Amino acid sequence: MPVVCSGVRRAAVILVMAITAGALSGCDARTPRILVVGDSWAFLMGYQQSLGNVMARHGYEAYSDHLNIRHLTAVPGLTAKALARNRLGVLHNIGRALRAEPTIDIVHLSIGGNDGIALWSPLLSRAEEQELVDEIVGNVRTIVEYILAQRPNIRVAICGYDYMDYHTRHVPPRVYNAAAVRLARHIIDMTKTIDRCEYVNNFGLMQYEFGYPGPFDAENIPVVYLPHEVPFPGNADTDYVPLAGGDIAYPSPPHTLSYGPLATTSIHLNQAGYERIALNCLEQYYFDWLDNPLPF
Repeated sequence: MPVVCSGVRRAAVILVMAITAGALSGCDARTPRILVVGDSWAFLMGYQQSLGNVMARHGYEAYSDHLNIRHLTAVPGLTAKALARNRLGVLHNIGRALRAEPTIDIVHLSIGGNDGIALWSPLLSRAEEQELVDEIVGNVRTIVEYILAQRPNIRVAICGYDYMDYHTRHVPPRVYNAAAVRLARHIIDMTKTIDRCEYVNNFGLMQYEFGYPGPFDAENIPVVYLPHEVPFPGNADTDYVPLAGGDIAYPSPPHTLSYGPLATTSIHLNQAGYERIALNCLEQYYFDWLDNPLPF
């Protein structure tokens, strides 16, 4: 999620995508229950209707997720800092969207990854890293508290990221993955202090579900791990143990990532990857929340 908060160079592309998403959501006859909020991970999940597609396959076809151009709440490149400070009105867009769609009682939030990519470096001291983490967590708290203040029946799930294929300065994936996991631990600790807010851990989910390809073994099978050979990411029931599911030494498998032309790195999943993230969110929280809404 490269930082593009200025919006200048990508504004046209984002607007075209958003208009398409708005047109799609506008013709959906299903009842919106989940508002998608945040950065490009949220935007792509909303644009592709990842949550809605999975809900329909599991008997919840009466409900949909929601992304609309009029109250655009998911913006590629958005940082937690920009959202918390309401730059260009993006924070208040959430309130507007919730007022426009009173049936929504779940907010799917993906935020903070751009802050880390833009500002974290392996050269930071632990004290400098902690200062950065504290700033990101504080901004995420501001966003969550604003959302929860809109209505007493709203619940928020912070959708964590999976391992990305993001590398520079010849630093191995393990180093970046470990930093992302450390940030997530602090966000989880924050969610434990806020009612109606939960965290969905996705670290290693793609590796667990799809395996990981690698050098050919003795039986001429090109794998490092087969599906389900690595640990499933921990959740609230296990006190998030292991927080770093899968194998932290690797990114997500290449066939679950979305690479641009000639790109050697990727920070986004493909459609199958995002739908597996959606299923994890639904199985951990949203199915239960859809069945058991809070009183208004």
